[in-house]
Amino acid sequence: MVTIGSTETWMASNRLRLNRQKTDFLWCGTRYKLAARDLNQLAAISPALISHSLVRDLGVIIGSKRIL
Repeated sequence: MVTIGSTETWMASNRLRLNRQKTDFLWCGTRYKLAARDLNQLAAISPALISHSLVRDLGVIIGSKRIL
């Protein structure tokens, strides 16, 4: 399982630095896979994770149903 800590370690080994205040994660999948995810398990891994139905990536707004 990939965690924020393991990602931070990998980045440091490649001379990169993770800025936790500016880092976002995008969870993509089919409708059925996304419905099966366990948000309680995700919260236990990293309590700082916040779920949103809309995200912006490189100026593109992506919604839970489509790209806007």
